[in-house]
Amino acid sequence: LGLEIMAVTGQLISMISDNTTSYNQSVYGNALCRTVLKCEKDSRFDHTRSTLIAFVVMIILERVVFLSNVYLHVRGYYGIQGDLRTKSLEKALFLHQGYHDSHTPSEVNCM
Repeated sequence: LGLEIMAVTGQLISMISDNTTSYNQSVYGNALCRTVLKCEKDSRFDHTRSTLIAFVVMIILERVVFLSNVYLHVRGYYGIQGDLRTKSLEKALFLHQGYHDSHTPSEVNCM
């Protein structure tokens, strides 16, 4: 997705120039122009606008994918951390069983 964004960025930069042949070279801009925007065939403004919209949509899509990736990794990390904390607490309680055996229940509950 990052490579595609760079390609569309290059196409947008080339559209800024006065070169009249570069305005309809964007694959994503042409697809958006044909399907959603219903552009005129040789309208430079419509093709530039559709390429710019495709660029913005791709940037937003990249950020959404990145944030969902971060969210899933954080959820997994905290899930593993919770399991490890539970296991370590169980292990600590198991190792301190001698303390519970040598003291009364009221002394154990005070702590």
